[in-house]
Amino acid sequence: MDHHTTLDENIDFAALTQLGSEWAKHGRRRIYFDPLTGWYGLRIERLPNLGTITAVYLRGVVIPESEGRAIAARLQGAKVYYDEGDHCFHGSRLDIEDFTFIVEQIRRATR
Repeated sequence: MDHHTTLDENIDFAALTQLGSEWAKHGRRRIYFDPLTGWYGLRIERLPNLGTITAVYLRGVVIPESEGRAIAARLQGAKVYYDEGDHCFHGSRLDIEDFTFIVEQIRRATR
C-alpha cells in the first residue's frame, strides 16, 4: 500500500540529506531512507562467513528469530522517502503502522 504524510514544511531538508540518500531527476528531489529495518529498530546478528543468525533484536529487546524474519520480510521491497516538492514523506509496500513508525523515527533523528 502507498501512503504519504500531510504537509511537513518544518522539517529540515539538509538534516534529512544526512540521514538518507538524495535522488534528483527531472527537477524533483527526494531523500530515500534505507535500510528500513534499521529505521524500524530491527537488528539481526549473524555468524561471520556463515550467515547463521545468532540473535535478533527489536528496539534493543531480544525477539524470536521467526519474528525477526517476518518483520524483515514485511519491510523487504518497501520504500520511504521525503519529497522536497510536496514536503511530504511517502511510503510504498508498507502497512500504515510501519510507515507511521518509521517516519516518526526519521523526524526524531532530525531534531
